[in-house]
Amino acid sequence: MRNPTPNVIFGGEGAIRVKWVSVLSLLVFFAVQGCQNAMLSSAQKEAAAGRYQAAHEHYEAALTQSQQLSPRERQQASDGLCLTEYLIGAPTYSLSKQYHDCSAAAASNPKGESPRIAAELAARLRSEAEAQIQRSLERRDIKSAITQVLSYESIAGADRSKVAKWSEQIWQILERKEQRKTARPSKRLTSEIAKLAKENSKVRRLSRQNFAKWVKENARASRTDPEINPSLHGKVLNLWISESALPLSTTQLEHFAKINDAFAAWCGCDAKTTVSLAHSHLPAYLMRLDPDTGRSEVVVLVEK
Repeated sequence: MRNPTPNVIFGGEGAIRVKWVSVLSLLVFFAVQGCQNAMLSSAQKEAAAGRYQAAHEHYEAALTQSQQLSPRERQQASDGLCLTEYLIGAPTYSLSKQYHDCSAAAASNPKGESPRIAAELAARLRSEAEAQIQRSLERRDIKSAITQVLSYESIAGADRSKVAKWSEQIWQILERKEQRKTARPSKRLTSEIAKLAKENSKVRRLSRQNFAKWVKENARASRTDPEINPSLHGKVLNLWISESALPLSTTQLEHFAKINDAFAAWCGCDAKTTVSLAHSHLPAYLMRLDPDTGRSEVVVLVEK
């Protein structure tokens, strides 16, 4: 049994004041709730007796038949699921599962115990995520860091300034890795770029402004995101998509690879196209020329 249980109260400007109450208050919560549903009644008796696993099973069973519960009973079952998972704890119920169920319970019953528990779990999850992200950055593990930052963003109270800092660090690691790989284009790649220029002769003759317009129209044709806005920086074409557009299908990625082929033809260079997440600016996909094929390959950076 955990001892003691935090009671979190939110103050002005997101400040948090914490006072401590004993687990006894939760037992009182279980004991005073009355209901007509037999499953819930059994759950509350088991919880009041300290048999939290049995109580959890009854609450879970009751929620699988939620259509038979009144709104008040559904709230009791959700709160009970949260509280029993919190009292049993990990490893039986991971922090992420506790947080998921307590957040759902808090949304349906803001005046219950669940909001306070959800706030504590969110703080603990953020702390764990920050440590994991830092370890991934130290290992230069880009994919792992991106996945962990996206997970961090989904936790209540996520710090946007930290996300921005991590995104910048991830980009720096990615750029250093790319610079080492493409320090000097091979003769074969130079000849392949010339071939792409012939294949995309109309695009090759476009002005910078018209090329940007062409990219925007063709990116939209992939039906990935209607608000893609391209920007050109030397040999790099940057595109942004919303996180809701992830993951991109194989067909969509092939479409972006063809855009990078055209970009290489237009600039006559070892072109790269990055697809980033508009909200966090995290890199999601990278299109670059493959010296062996002379065509753009796709590097998937985000797993979702």
